Amino acid sequence: MKYIVNTIVLCLLSFISCNIDKGSTEKQSDMDSIGIAGNIDLAINDSVCLSTAISFTPTSISLSESIQKDSVLDEAIDGLRENKLILSETGKARFIYIILLKMYYYHLVNAHQGFDLLQMCDTENSKYIVNQFKQVSNLPDRLEMLNSGYVSEFLKSHQIDCIQDEEAKLLSEIEDYENRLNDYL
Repeated sequence: MKYIVNTIVLCLLSFISCNIDKGSTEKQSDMDSIGIAGNIDLAINDSVCLSTAISFTPTSISLSESIQKDSVLDEAIDGLRENKLILSETGKARFIYIILLKMYYYHLVNAHQGFDLLQMCDTENSKYIVNQFKQVSNLPDRLEMLNSGYVSEFLKSHQIDCIQDEEAKLLSEIEDYENRLNDYL
């Protein structure tokens, strides 16, 4: 079932990304004058990418490896990174938050600790995800370390308007697991 859903999402991403030509100045002027139709396109793009992030299941401690093993997610990030797929600011933030929260939860469950995301930037797509998180959370470009647990702490400590059910659910699961780990210690 997951394979079928991923195939459908991949097809939608390919279709959506074909509609935006990165090098076209004519397209840029169209993008500047987007109205209601542009908002609909953004809503569709947001929805497809959020579905992709929600269906993402990390398979490794490594962010790079987990992204590469999920071809639909990898394709979506390619589209975002190459500006072939445009999301609203809220959609992009939610996409990034969900992916990184899922990685942190995977880290907790499998190693009982967070890991340095900066050390996991072996591919352009993993670098993109981490750099976008730094951008939306107003972190400096140069960091010595960015623990995967910081994403959870950042979202808990800041009143982020775009947090919705999926992120709240992930934050709750993370908090529950952290509490169980603390009780065990």
